[in-house]
Amino acid sequence: MPKKKDGKLDIQTEVFDLFKIIANPIKRETKCLIDSKVPRKPRKRKR
Repeated sequence: MPKKKDGKLDIQTEVFDLFKIIANPIKRETKCLIDSKVPRKPRKRKR
């Protein structure tokens, strides 16, 4: 990406990269939490 003189583009890309780095583990954690909250085994027991 071409850098702008005012540095706005730099900050945007840096923030976006940080967001991606922070969001990935959060996504994994939330997915794990959702998976653990979803009662799949009890459903199987009901059969």
